[in-house]
Formats: sequence, structure tokens, C-alpha cells
Amino acid sequence: MKPYSFLSLLLCYLIMGYFQFVDYPKFQKQWTEATIGWDVSGYYMYLPATFIYKDLKKCEFRDDLIKTYKPTPDFQQAFRYTNGNFVMKYPIGMAIQYTPAFLLAHTYCKITGQYPADGFSFPYQLMISLFSFFIALLGIYILRKILLEYFGEKTVAVTLLALVAGTNYLNQAAIDNAMTHNYLFTLYALIIYFTIRFYKQPKTSTVLLLGALCGLATITRPTELISVIIPFIWALNLSSKAAIIERFNFLKHHFLKIIGAVIVVILVGCIQLVYWKYVGGDWIIYSYEDQGFNWLKPYIYECLFSYKAGWLVYTQIMVFALLGFIPLFFYQRKIFFGVTIFSFIFMYLAFAWDIWWYGGALGQRTMVQAYPVLIFAFAGFVDWVFRMPVFIRWGTWIVMGVCVYLNFWFTHYAHQGQAVFPGQMTEAYYWRTVGRNDIPEEAQKLLDTDELYEGGRRNITPVFSALTDTTVLLNKDIQRSPEFVFLYNGEADWLRVSADFSIIWKEWEYWKMTQFIIRFKNKDQTVKERMIRLHRFLWENNERNLYLDVRQPQAQFDKISIEFWNATSDKEITIRNLRAEVFDE
Repeated sequence: MKPYSFLSLLLCYLIMGYFQFVDYPKFQKQWTEATIGWDVSGYYMYLPATFIYKDLKKCEFRDDLIKTYKPTPDFQQAFRYTNGNFVMKYPIGMAIQYTPAFLLAHTYCKITGQYPADGFSFPYQLMISLFSFFIALLGIYILRKILLEYFGEKTVAVTLLALVAGTNYLNQAAIDNAMTHNYLFTLYALIIYFTIRFYKQPKTSTVLLLGALCGLATITRPTELISVIIPFIWALNLSSKAAIIERFNFLKHHFLKIIGAVIVVILVGCIQLVYWKYVGGDWIIYSYEDQGFNWLKPYIYECLFSYKAGWLVYTQIMVFALLGFIPLFFYQRKIFFGVTIFSFIFMYLAFAWDIWWYGGALGQRTMVQAYPVLIFAFAGFVDWVFRMPVFIRWGTWIVMGVCVYLNFWFTHYAHQGQAVFPGQMTEAYYWRTVGRNDIPEEAQKLLDTDELYEGGRRNITPVFSALTDTTVLLNKDIQRSPEFVFLYNGEADWLRVSADFSIIWKEWEYWKMTQFIIRFKNKDQTVKERMIRLHRFLWENNERNLYLDVRQPQAQFDKISIEFWNATSDKEITIRNLRAEVFDE
């Protein structure tokens, strides 16, 4: 048998290594772009708080740490509970998994003295990144082994390569690999692997290890408690009464082992409860505060198809996984039901979360941990393609190749090049930029408006000017400018409003960036409104002229208003030389 899948595994490792060490080595970055930045710093904060600062309750080290390393703009990793102590926002599971890397880095810093032993200096960033990369390599290795239980070498080879090169798993495995999704991916692969082993050789050690893996997944993300259903339904043909009876008898025969596994799940889960009791005084604390689930109206369409964070918009190749449920039913019915049931439950939970775009995610990053299950449907599709005539096969490979190119493009530009802005994308910006490498800066206006004029202008006519001898200053205390209004009801195609802007400090949080707003009004009723965020185009201690083009609405209007809003930012911005003109295409 030719080792197609092994060669594919090696190629996957090379691709992951390139993005980890060459394209965007996060361990070399600073502030929020560092490995231990944003959410990762929240998962990780248990470790320095416990082992370095000995202050898991008050977190009095927080201000100095935020000031020195800036993993987040402020201390978002924990919140003050009713008893006055700080409770970590994120579950403890990731901190447990980071522990080997943390201890190695801490020991190195203590022995050599070359770097501060403070939990965030370079050795900690490097070791967390390398360890997370190892977890990714392990996950793909285990995935290959379990796929080979059901599919041939060629099918597994194509499936592995498509997963790594064509999905958002690449980003989570090679760049943002210290996030939960990479670790959970590997945990799920291990759960499936040991489930298969348990049904072949039902050893007590195997089932107890399954309990530990499910428990660790649960305290990594509480919704991953659904992992416990995998050992019960995996490879169970629900269309066969005999298979159901056989599974029931098997579980009944090993009932005590299963009870032992359940106890292990509970014991591992109690680690989180003990932490909450120690710090907050209560056994159960809901640490996500105002965030929760919308159980009755999950965001199915948004999570699948929105340009902001739609799974299939940014990971197009997984359409084949959804199609793969059909051949999986006909050719691999033994695993069809387990894969389908788990996938349905998982997506319902993931898509019901209020923050359905999951922060600055490239598509639905939360889907990554479900890939060890969903990939069986993808493999089912690939297996079906190999049964088809050659023109169908080559047509499929070409489409997959395009998906791979786009995934490489998204992965690269999501971190550099100012082309992909996770969590901010719009339909207009997506189609103006996707797959291109020569993107003008002006295109970023489409992140806020759906109109961008890029052609030549005719019949340019000035219609308004202000702030030629004075300026408008917006800051923490002055959030809104005066509303500049002028009468106009002409027949031009476009309106262009421009001004000179200068800042001292750049606002990096896009939802706080100063907004440049234009409204067409009819008797004080707004008939059309467009805006752009100015700080996308401004840099510190530099003045720049910026403009916003708006197509004249078809609806009747009699005046136009211009306004600037600082959007709760405390960064200062100066505005002068405000001008408006109309023009034709």
C-alpha cells in the first residue's frame, strides 16, 4: 500500500510550519499581537497569578503587567466579584494545558536571568507558541490514524491536505494556535481515537482516559460537555436494530467502567468549581457576565453566510463536508449517525451564542474544534469523488484548489497587509478585495459604507465650506462636533465631503474610532446616511486630508448635514477645512 496519507501528513506539517515560523511568528510580536494576547492572556492568567505573583484573588499585579506588555488595552482577563476579589473570565482548562510550557519557560528565566521571570517575557511567549504548535501536530497525526480506520489512503491524503490547506484550521493551528480551538481539536481527535480503542479492547485505563479527556474539554469550554456523547454514539448504526442491541449490551457489560469514567469527568470538572469557591466564595459563578445564549433563535444564517463572520463565506471548502453527509449515509452508515448527531448539536450550541461572530474571528473559529468529527463527512465526499468519472474528479480538485488559494490569502492577510479585517468585514469590502494583492487603501472605506467611487469626476461644483479659519476638537469630554447643515437639492450623481484631520494618538479599537457622518435629509427626516471611521486612515502626529463620497439618493431631500462623532474614544482629533462638492460620473 502506497503511503499517500503519510506524505500528505508531511506536507501538512510543512504548510503549518511555514505559517507558524515564517509567515507570521506570533511569538516575536508584541502587545495584543503577541502569542499571549487578547483571549489567550485570559486563559493563561491563572498561571502567573498562581506561581509567580501568589495572588489569585486580588490580582494586584495586573496594572503593572498591562502597562508593560499590553496583552489587552485594560484588565479584561478577570472581573471584580461581589466579595471584592477578581474572578477569571475564562475557564481554567487552558491554563492546565499550558502548564508544561509555562514551567519550562519560567525555569529558564529563573536559571539564566536573561529575561524577566514575570510570565509574559519572550521565553513564555515562545514556549506557549511552540507547545501549541506541537498540540496541532499531534492533532493532525491522530486524525490521520482515525480516518484510516474507515477510509483508504488516497481519501485520507486528500482530506488531510484539504483540512490544513483549505480551512480556517490553518490559522488556528499555525498562527492563533494558543487559542482553545487548536487544543480542543486535538482533544476531540483523542476522544475519537480512544473511543475506537475502547470498543476494540475495553480496558479500564482507556475508558478512564476518555473521562479525563472529556472533563478537560469541558473545563476548557463548558459547552464541550457534549464531547461525552461521542463514546456512546460513535460508529453506532441507528438504522440497525441489531447494532443498537449490541451496543446496549456492550455498555451494560462494561457499566462499572463507564461509571468510573463519569466520576473522572466530574472530578476534572470540579477543578473549576474549587477555583470559583476559593476566589469568589460560590461553587458556581457565571463568569461571562452579560454574554449568553439565544436558545430559541440561534444565529444560523449569520454564522453560515454573513460577510462579517460566516463559516462558509471564509471556509468555502467545508461546503463539501456538508455535501458529504449524503455519501456518508450510503457508504459509511456505521459512522453517519454519530457524526450527524454530534455535528447538529455542536452547531446549534455554537450558533446560539450571543456574540456569534466570536470577536475578531476569521469566519467561525469555533467550528475548528468540531472538525475531527465533521471531517468524516468531508472524507465521505472525497471517497465518493474517487468513485466518479475523471472529469468530475478533476473539476472537484480544481474547485478545492481555488478554496485553498483563498484560505492561504485569508490566513496571510488577516494578520498583515491591511487587507482582511476579521469581525469587521462587509459584503462590499469582501467582493472588492477577496483574493487580490493590489488593494488600494481607499477600499477600507467599504468596511463602513457600501459606496466607493474610484473613477474620473466630471462637472465638479463646490456647494459648502466651513472651518477655514477655525477648528473642531473632539476628545474624551467633547464627543460630538456641531452639525454642519447646508441646503441642496441638485441633480448631481455624487457628493464628496472632505476635511483635514490630525491626531496625537491613534485609536486602535475600531468601534471607538471617530466617525465621519453624512446625512441627506428631507424636512429633518434622514433619507440616507453613510459614514467612515477616520482612524483607519490616520497616523500619530500627522495631518491628512480625507474624503467621503456618497451617491445622491433617489428619494427627495432638501438639505445635507455633516457631523463627526468620537464614538466614546478618549483620543483627541482635530478637524479643519471642511468642504463639500458635487460631481457626476
